[in-house]
Amino acid sequence: MRLILILACLFGGVHAAAVLGQNRASMDTYVRTNNAQRATTAHGAYTVHTLVSDACTLKEYENPDGKIFAVRWEGITPPNLQNLFGDYYTAYDKAHSAALKGPHPRQLQIKTDNLIVQHSGHMRHLSGLAYDPALVPAGVVAEELP
Repeated sequence: MRLILILACLFGGVHAAAVLGQNRASMDTYVRTNNAQRATTAHGAYTVHTLVSDACTLKEYENPDGKIFAVRWEGITPPNLQNLFGDYYTAYDKAHSAALKGPHPRQLQIKTDNLIVQHSGHMRHLSGLAYDPALVPAGVVAEELP
């Protein structure tokens, strides 16, 4: 079973639970599909939804308006960024392609008008953070999210 999950993640990406910039969606599909454990923690100005599977730990940060303002991931595979970024994905993909025209760094930062993405890692240990600066609650520094 574990091998099937890893192969599915490698070739299909880990399914996103909620979409950046939108209201938190039901996480039941993600939990079921990835055999994930779910936890929710309040942090004053925001709520963290943590989903842990064998392949990836995904944290979604929800602002007081109920919108996902940031996502953080860490694991052997990244989540499916197209599903996770939703409407932000086209701008991300274009900026990501342009950033990869030079040397391939272990750390990559992409900035568009309404999305900041930081990738880092190496095979079997990948991590990243993506957020919309306009949705980050006042007083919260996205780069310092737990």
